[in-house]
Amino acid sequence: KADASRRRWKAAYTELPPGANPKLAELQENDLVDYKACEGIIYAGGSDPEIQQGGSRNDQQFSQNNEDHEDTARDLRAELNKLKQAYRTMSSKKDREVSELLVVQNFLWNQLRTMDKDNTALLKMKEVEAAQATEAARNKDAEIDRLRAEAANAKTRVLVLEGKLLEMHSLVNEKNDEIQKLKSGQPKSLKCKCASCVSNETSQKRRKLINEMHFGQCTTTKKSKGCNFPGMHPLAKKNQVPLNCWLMLLEHEDFYRYIPQCGDEVMYLPEGHEAYLNGMRLSDSCPCDRIKDLKAVELCRIEGLGYSAYGESCCTLALKFIDDTSSGFGKQFIITLLELADFSDFLVERTRFEATIVQNWTIRDKCKVWCMDDGEGERSWWEGHVLAITPDSPDFPESPWLKYAIQFYDGSDFLYSPWELHAAGPLVPWKHPHIDSSIRNKLLSAMTTLQKMSHKNQDYYGVLKLDTVVGESDFINRFPVQFSIEVIRARLQNDYYRTLDAVQHDATVMLANAKSCFSKSSVMTKKIHRLSEWVNDNIQSL
Repeated sequence: KADASRRRWKAAYTELPPGANPKLAELQENDLVDYKACEGIIYAGGSDPEIQQGGSRNDQQFSQNNEDHEDTARDLRAELNKLKQAYRTMSSKKDREVSELLVVQNFLWNQLRTMDKDNTALLKMKEVEAAQATEAARNKDAEIDRLRAEAANAKTRVLVLEGKLLEMHSLVNEKNDEIQKLKSGQPKSLKCKCASCVSNETSQKRRKLINEMHFGQCTTTKKSKGCNFPGMHPLAKKNQVPLNCWLMLLEHEDFYRYIPQCGDEVMYLPEGHEAYLNGMRLSDSCPCDRIKDLKAVELCRIEGLGYSAYGESCCTLALKFIDDTSSGFGKQFIITLLELADFSDFLVERTRFEATIVQNWTIRDKCKVWCMDDGEGERSWWEGHVLAITPDSPDFPESPWLKYAIQFYDGSDFLYSPWELHAAGPLVPWKHPHIDSSIRNKLLSAMTTLQKMSHKNQDYYGVLKLDTVVGESDFINRFPVQFSIEVIRARLQNDYYRTLDAVQHDATVMLANAKSCFSKSSVMTKKIHRLSEWVNDNIQSL
């Protein structure tokens, strides 16, 4: 029986999970100690008579103890079963939770893979949209450049039309005045009309004499068609195509004549403008016809500059009066300017005008003038002296235009303006104003880098192709001016530009001509579009 009890205890003790119940473990340990003590006594009692005598009593006590232990064992087994059941329940619950977490994990992984695929597709779509947007932006930039060029041309045309409109208003006012005079009294009006006719006839005769005197060189010499001036566009000699050298100079000439640049501040002489219109037989009107009390010399600014062909190429200037003391302040007018080969400038760059007025020539002062040789068609310096100083027109007594009568050593004499006269002796070239050196150097560096890159990147911007095409006869015959990156770079190198506006204007004209020339070539159109972006970033943004 003791052995059976021991086996049950061992089995129960073995089945008990370690640390399942600390108190239960303690009870088991105590019972085991009691059991071993009892077992020792039993074995010892078999050999000891005294013990054997009391064996019956001990057996009874032991039986009682065994019953108690059996009850305790049953309780322990019951407790153990409860613990096992609780463990199985908890394990089952944890298994379910783990299963649920695995399901969630798989779901999240599937969602992540789906989102990754969606994001990849979305990224590709966005890349396509970005490429399309970039192409659209380039097209918009090209459209903006085209619209700017059209706007500049439209502005010039509007100014021309405004000038003609003002002229028509002036004529209408004159006709209204005549009608009023006719209504007030016909005999008096006829008398005024006759006087006006006589006055106009006298004025025209006097102007004719002045023109004949001033153009005397032209009547006896043949105007030079070969542009043998310094700074002539090198492509002219290369292709033997006559270029309008006065518009395509790469550097300033030794002698002075006004060649307009956008943004120039100039001194405008109405008297000279009238003589120019009459001498060139142009139908344009003079601002003094519609603006009263203009001064003999007015300060203006060139707001617009366009190029066109008028027999020989010419330029159209949009000028604005900028002197706030002038009766024409803020008003604009248009001048169609041809090359004044043998005509005194009536537009003079401001600093040149101011310097020549300070010169203050006097009678017998020696001077020299750049003019044509008789019968040679070539130009040279003619030396002479100041013969007389008198206003050319009583209407403008303060005007310096054709103020000096110069007698040359061959005995001939002609009228000249002070900006045409140079001191006798070695020539001292006029120092023209120019753009700031830091800006000039920045532009030169950018253009030089662009030209070098074009030799390495298969002419990515079309610069080399444009430099070649502008010298071809088809291009020259189609476009009045032939600007290219090389032309602009050479002008910058020679300090030709007086203002940054002039550089930007030439670049705009260059792009407009190039886009028109290469409109049928998709490859060159893309290259010119890139060149337009480069110009916007490096020139127009300054």
